[in-house]
Amino acid sequence: MLRLRPMNRNSRFPTAFLTTAHVIVSALAISILMPAIAHAQKETIVYSFETQGGDGVGPIGGVITDPKGNIYGTTSAGGTNNKGTVFEISGGKERILWNFGGPGDGAQPYGNLVRDAAGHLFGTTLTGGSLGLGTVFEITGLNKETVLVSFVETNGALPFGGLVRDRAGNLYGVTSSGGTRGLGLIFEVSSSGTFSILYQFTGAPDGAIPEGSLLLDSKGNLFGLTAAGGTGKQSFCTSGCGTVFEYSASKLESVLYSFTGGADGATPAGGAFLINDAKGNLFGTTTAGGTVNSACPTTGCGVVFEVSGTSEKVLYAFQGQPNNNDGANPYSGLIRDGKGNLYGTTINGGINGHGVLYEITTAGAEKILHSFPAQVGDGVLPLSSIVPDGNGGGYGTTEGGGQFGGGTVYDIAP
Repeated sequence: MLRLRPMNRNSRFPTAFLTTAHVIVSALAISILMPAIAHAQKETIVYSFETQGGDGVGPIGGVITDPKGNIYGTTSAGGTNNKGTVFEISGGKERILWNFGGPGDGAQPYGNLVRDAAGHLFGTTLTGGSLGLGTVFEITGLNKETVLVSFVETNGALPFGGLVRDRAGNLYGVTSSGGTRGLGLIFEVSSSGTFSILYQFTGAPDGAIPEGSLLLDSKGNLFGLTAAGGTGKQSFCTSGCGTVFEYSASKLESVLYSFTGGADGATPAGGAFLINDAKGNLFGTTTAGGTVNSACPTTGCGVVFEVSGTSEKVLYAFQGQPNNNDGANPYSGLIRDGKGNLYGTTINGGINGHGVLYEITTAGAEKILHSFPAQVGDGVLPLSSIVPDGNGGGYGTTEGGGQFGGGTVYDIAP
């Protein structure tokens, strides 16, 4: 299993893994599209989280927006009980909708939120619940929360990623642990609140430790990534280097690709997730594998890849700092514009060594749109992907940095 050093001294991550989750929400995620981002970029800090008091701390997942432009997300810590929060930002002002950590409640939300037509928010917490193994929750208003599922090992444990919702209101997600074999599973929470285990991972050859959110296509098929398992092994991923999998509408699981840990990539961990295009091709990132050099001497710096059917193609292999200043170790997924260009973030590399926001063109060329931190008060650890802001740019979060050191919500605009 790949293990990375903590990326800054204020990081609130477990030392075993740095993780995040899918930041985009749609009823049927056929493709995640945004306008092309102009190459001359301006970053604006929308909100800086404090490290003390009732404010949230350490947003790991990304944000979503409503039709009015309000921003919603979670913090992994902070709040009244220092167990994390659900927040809303409107006009640059933050309001805490829920403080986690009460009796039987969840704690440490790491994944994305999804929103229904009524404005209700749904998500997961990594820990908390009846046995401390995480929850699925619903927020129906200010200080109004319902725990829909409390994980108890046999039905899953430790959901790092967020949820995806279909048109009927059913929710789908994964847990990184738990189940009969303890290697994680795929679950469903129906619109009526019924919990079902759809599939339990076995390690080899199907994968283990699914962490990011799922992709749901228009036919009802689910696609995802596992951070371990599969058939490929290296010294840094002895339990398997991860897989791309499909769970079909006919309730069958299949491995579309098993990473070898070499040039093809390895360990799509944390918030890594898949998107697709109109032809059904899948696009994603791996945290490791790819180019091995002085910046990433053992594991490699990670890749951006495409899977067509059961064939994988590396679209870009990161070089890391000081090689090329192009970024290294993407922990988030991608978004795609109408021309087919891909956008994402890395937690390392860049001219300042704190990660980058990048574009991969259809020709396979990388362009750096922003290097963190580029200014006083800028964020560090951009673990989340970006979500379109409606103005040709996108919102994202950083786990640390900002004016007060508790992380940021930022806007990248032309």
